[in-house]
Amino acid sequence: MAAAADAAVPGGPGPDQSLLQRDVDAVHRTGAVGALARVQSADGHAEARAGTADLETGQPMPWNAYYRIGSITKTFTATVALQLVGEGKLKLDDTVEHWLPGVVHGNGNDGSKITVKNLLRQTSGLNDYDEQLPWVQQFTPEKFHEAPPARPAATGRPSPDPGTGCTRC
Repeated sequence: MAAAADAAVPGGPGPDQSLLQRDVDAVHRTGAVGALARVQSADGHAEARAGTADLETGQPMPWNAYYRIGSITKTFTATVALQLVGEGKLKLDDTVEHWLPGVVHGNGNDGSKITVKNLLRQTSGLNDYDEQLPWVQQFTPEKFHEAPPARPAATGRPSPDPGTGCTRC
């Protein structure tokens, strides 16, 4: 999103609040009912909001609103993966085990049977961890902390064979 990229441009201490607000306002003008953004860097953070949280009351977007940002990540990740395929640096038939040895194993899962293609099609057979983990229930207080990749990967539970099951179609 342009807001995050523009607001994080160096040029002073921390992200530029005015650039972030400009971009959040632009998102709101496209038709979004409300928008809330936060950019964080080693030098500080900036937050911006526009629009309303409740159409009936006109209540503005609350600064401490709960929001998920994960869904758009799949699109960007798939784009980069397909660019790497086009450059010959990655193959659709490469396995998870090839790139992440030992990360996906146990509970009926085998990274040597799950391919990049399975991951991109969301047919890996791995369960959707975000609805199963207690730490996700604590998302709000932890929303700006990173989870190591092994943490969600280790939570796979038995599900359909890779290539046949879709955990979220």
